Order: sequence, then structure tokens, then C-alpha cells
Amino acid sequence: MFLKKSIPFTPSMRFTSLVDKRLLSNYKIKFINSMHLKQNGINNEGKKTVRHKGGFKKKKYINLDFFRDSNINIPHKVINICYDAYRSSFIALICSFNGVYSYILSSRGLFCGSLVFNRNNTVFNFSEGDHLFLKNIPFGMFFFNIERINNLGFSLSKSAGTYCQFINKIDDTNKALVRLPSGKRIYISLLLRGTLGTASNIKHRYENIGKAGRNRNKGIRPTVRGVAMNPVDHPHGGGEGKKSGRSCPFSPWRKQPFFKKK
Repeated sequence: MFLKKSIPFTPSMRFTSLVDKRLLSNYKIKFINSMHLKQNGINNEGKKTVRHKGGFKKKKYINLDFFRDSNINIPHKVINICYDAYRSSFIALICSFNGVYSYILSSRGLFCGSLVFNRNNTVFNFSEGDHLFLKNIPFGMFFFNIERINNLGFSLSKSAGTYCQFINKIDDTNKALVRLPSGKRIYISLLLRGTLGTASNIKHRYENIGKAGRNRNKGIRPTVRGVAMNPVDHPHGGGEGKKSGRSCPFSPWRKQPFFKKK
């Protein structure tokens, strides 16, 4: 995938650069999809619980296979690569040779017709997109979509273009030293699973949405600075210019942070 820049017919299109999704498929299986209702950041009592959450367009939530513990060692064929409205990375529709369909997070090198496996044994001919235990991954390999706790699904490195690196293996404690996308190094059990490769849509970080309307469709409301408000609305409000006159910043509920300004 590559970035697509538009001819600036309008001011909002002048700096817009989005990932080109023309090669993605629009075909989705209905029985895997589920409706996600609109939420405006309020609870059942009508009280606002999320300050910057707003309404968004109605869209389908696709149930992904976040365990990949079925049809072990059976080849799965990639039917198509799709866009998911709730994720930054793309998803892939796969079908096992048993005739079972499911959606998974797509890796960077997957394309229509690729074969992926859910492995539980040691092999030496694995490829990108295969799902296997950390103890079977060689040193220095990149992988993503990792479990943190067994049987609770994947929780690490699921965003677009992210990956973890296998640094070292400690057999005494049955742990693996893994470097996360943030650069932090943690120890993970060798009995957990991961997907080889890098998460798809690596150009996502270079996107420029160009206008605030796209954020509003995602449910992101405008953020107003405290110094721009009135004194009754925020502790930083009032006064002339941008200076709040406070020696220490306050939250909107007049709570001081953990640190103190010296």
C-alpha cells in the first residue's frame, strides 16, 4: 500500500494524504459480522462518562479470531484482504481446507492466495502469517499479535505497522526476552503464541486526515484548552492572554496532579 494525495479542489484536500485502499476487497461474510451500536459517551442514567467521546457513523464490527487455536497444522488460504473500520491494520479472510472461514489480522506480506498455518509443533519451513509458539520462533525474528496471558487472546502489537523482536530465550525460567514496539523489553512465557511478520498498513503513521470532519466520524470531539475557558468552567480559565496564573496545573475538577511544579 502507498499514500494517495488528492488534487486540492477544496482547502481540506490540500494537505490530505491517505492510504490507498483501492486494492482491498469489499466482500465480507455476513454471519461473521455483528452490529455495533452508537455510543455518545453517556451511561444508562444519561450521565456523561467519557468527556471527548461523540457519536460516529454506523458501522459493522467484525469478529476476529484472536486465539487461532482451531484447525491446528491445517493450511488456511487467504481469500481476500479487507479494511476494518475499528482497526488501523487490515484484516484477512481465510478459509481452512476443512471449509471453516474466519477473519485474522493481516501481516504485511500476505496477499490473496497465500497459505497460513496455526502450528503447535516445531517446523523449519514456516512463512509470514503463520501462528506458532514463541519457543519455536528463531532469534531476531519479527512477530506481532502476541498473547500476554494464556487463553485470553492477543493483546500486544496489534496496531498498523507494529512488530516485536525476539531477543533472547531463557530456558531456566521458560521465558523469552521480547522488545515491544515502544522499545521496552519484557519477559514473556515461551508457551504463548505470536504471528510471524509485521502488522499490515505500515503507511498508516504517515496519514494526514486533512480536516476535522474525519475525526468527528471516528467519534473524537474537539479538545478545548483550559486557558481558553471562563473561570467557572476550568481552574485555568479567565485572565488576559494565554497565561492562567496558576503555579501548578489543575484538572477540570480542581485536582492537582501527582507532581509539583518547583
